[in-house]
Parts: sequence; structure tokens; C-alpha cells
Amino acid sequence: MRPYRITKKAEITVFLAMLLSVFCFFILSLIESARTEIFRYETEIYTDIALRSCFAEYNKELFERFDLFFADTGYRSDEGGLERFVEHLRGYVEANTENKGEVDLLRIRLDEISVNSYRLASDKEGEAMVEQAVIYIDKYGNEELERGPKADKYLIDEYSHSDFTNEWDSVLSCIGFEHGDESLYPFMAVRNRVLDSEQLLRGSYMYLKSLNNMDLPSKRELNKGVYPRERTEDPSEEESFNAYLMEKLGCYTEYDSMQALRCELEYMIFGNENDRENMERITDLLMSYREGINLEYIRNSEYMLSLADEKAREYCESMGDMQYEIREAIIYSWAYAESVIEVNRLLCGGRCEPDTEGLIWIIPIDDMMFFPEYLGEGEGEGLSYRDYLEILLYTTEYRDKRMRFMDIVEMDIRNTGYPAFKIDNCIGYADVTMKYESGYGYRREVTDEYAYDSGILD
Repeated sequence: MRPYRITKKAEITVFLAMLLSVFCFFILSLIESARTEIFRYETEIYTDIALRSCFAEYNKELFERFDLFFADTGYRSDEGGLERFVEHLRGYVEANTENKGEVDLLRIRLDEISVNSYRLASDKEGEAMVEQAVIYIDKYGNEELERGPKADKYLIDEYSHSDFTNEWDSVLSCIGFEHGDESLYPFMAVRNRVLDSEQLLRGSYMYLKSLNNMDLPSKRELNKGVYPRERTEDPSEEESFNAYLMEKLGCYTEYDSMQALRCELEYMIFGNENDRENMERITDLLMSYREGINLEYIRNSEYMLSLADEKAREYCESMGDMQYEIREAIIYSWAYAESVIEVNRLLCGGRCEPDTEGLIWIIPIDDMMFFPEYLGEGEGEGLSYRDYLEILLYTTEYRDKRMRFMDIVEMDIRNTGYPAFKIDNCIGYADVTMKYESGYGYRREVTDEYAYDSGILD
């Protein structure tokens, strides 16, 4: 019986050993499966953390000044570009995968990073910047600015009178202007005292600037991103973009000392690289507009025509029978004197009426030769200087506004103490693939993307 017992015990031992091997295989399979799943999970986490960390490095000056979110790949150095962005991605991943002396069950290592697509702030003439501007206005914009005086945008073209001075001189030549005594004929004195744009500006503020750095986005070849078209929104909401520009940019009468140009809205409209040239154009245009509107108002007003006729009859006694010509000279002189006062009032932060309805006339006919004494005061009713700029902004080409806005953004950020800043080094979207490998032979590719969009402004 003894051999039988030994054989039976051996069978039990073999059975238990086989059962144990099954359990060991099951447990090791669970461990391996868990390790594979953790490898997958952690590589996704490392990729996401690295991408979000890079985009968390948005340019603070750009956000504080313009409420725009973009990561500057220059990182306050002279060189920027996609390579610097990839370096930062790699740095964030390696900081998380580095063995800090602890037991490492995965031994994950980043092998390669490739950027499948990315979008720069300057791409497609600033589309990404326009999108964020529109989002900002839709969420936080000033409703009063959104309404704006854009309904009056055709008034300036309608009433501008480019031949005003030539017509005025033609009338004066008929009555011997060059031989006239301005002490006796105030309408001649007005013509002798015509002011240029510099004299008009001297009546208010004088601190004008120019762009010393001519390396402007609108004039150089820009870096270009590569991105799928479906990642872009429709940037055609021009009215919202105009409202954004009116809220964020300064002008001659309202400005911040940190602006690279004092007259930013004027630059948006005319594009000259110094304030003086832009202000000369705006004052000439406003004068032409006000001259045309005031001339028409006098000619349509029976009361004002009667005052001009009365003055003309007084002068006819000494100048002969030229009442019509003298009246015309008076009308032009009176309209000019009023226009100078109105434009100077706008430049001093005041207001004037936008059209001929309800016009408030400032200077009496007897005082027109003393119009310089009315300069330098900002008061009145109607539209402000900034309102007139908004009207002109609506008549500016959309592409010009986008390109010039990039110029202003770049120059303003450089003016904050960051002279190497370039708008085409700023990234707003990236799609990346990271290849990982483990010390246990696992390999995996992880693709992830991130974009500054409406969510980040919530």
C-alpha cells in the first residue's frame, strides 16, 4: 500500500504546481495589462500637460494691453520660432518623465516630437487676432461703441469740398483781393489768416510720435503656420472688429503714454508711420468736410444770407457795385472761420454737429476776422473727434485695418520693454504628435491639440 500513497501525493503536488502556474500567469497578465494601460494613460497625460503648459506661457503684455491670448515663441529673446516652441514642449515632458530616485515601474522616455499643424497670430493677414477680437467684443464689448455713428459714414464724402479754397480765391480775385485793406474788409482778413494743419494742432496738444523701428509686419515677409482650414472661424465680422479697435486703440485726443504712436486710430485710417503726417491728413479732411457743410448751411439759410447781404451793401459804398461778389466772399470767409473753430474744438476734445440739421453756429458775422481768438477750447455738442475717426474707420479697407493693427500691436508690445517681440512668432494653435518608449519595450504615439478659442475667455 505504501507505493500507492506516494503516487497519490505526487499527483496532488503536480496538480497544485500546475494550478499555481495558472494563477501566476493570471496575476502577471494583470500586472502587464495594468502596466500597458498606465503607460497609455501617462503618455497622454504628459502630452496634454506639456501642451497646456506651453500655452499657459501666453504673452502677458499682449493680454493686458489688447485682451489677446498668444504664446510668444520668442520667449523674450532675439530668436523665436517653432523650434523654440518644440524645445519647451520637450522640456515639460522630460521634467515629468525624469527619474527622481524613486522606483520607476515604466521608465518612460520621450523619443520624438513632431508638430502636425500650427497657427500664428499673423497668419492670413491676422485672422486669428481678428477672431479673438470679435470674441472679446461679443462677450465684453462696449455696446455704445458697437452702435457707434457708422450710419453717418457717408456724410464726409458727401459734404467734403476739396475746391473750397480755389473757389474762395476766385471770388476774392474778382473784387481785387490783393489790393484790399483787411482792416476795412474782414472777409479779406480771414483769407490772410488761413491756418495750416500745424497751426491747428498747436491750439491743442503737441506731443506727436513716430515709429522708429521700420521692421513692421505690414512691410516684411512674415513667418507662416500650417493648419487645417476647419480650425479657423469666419473673420468677416468687420463691424465687431471696428468696435474692438475703437475700444482698444488710442487717438490724438485720447491716448496712453505707452503707445508707440499717439495717434493709433489715425494710423489705422491713413497708414503713415508718424503722427504728424496722419494728423495733417485728418485735419485737412475734417476742414474740407466742415467747409463744405458750413458753406451749404449758409446758402440754405435765409437769415444768414440776409446778414451777408447786409454786410455786402455796406462794402459796396467803397468798392463799387459788386454786391454779389462781395456777398460770396463774405460767405466763404464766414464758413471758413466757423470750420477752423469747429475742427480746433474737436482737436481740443470738444464736439460739433455732424450735419446741417440743428447746426449750432459759433462765430457771429461781425467777429469772423477774430476767429483765432475762439481757438483752444474743447466744448460744444454733437460728435467728438473720436466719433469722426470711427466714421472714417468704416470707410477704410478691411485688409488695411488688419495689417495696420498688427503693426500697432507689435510696436506697442516692443514699447513695454520687449524690443525683440514679433507678432509672427506668436502661436495660437498647435497639433502635435509625441513618440514615447518604455524601458520594457513599449512604444506609443500620442497626438493632441490645443487652441486659444472662445473657451479661454469664459
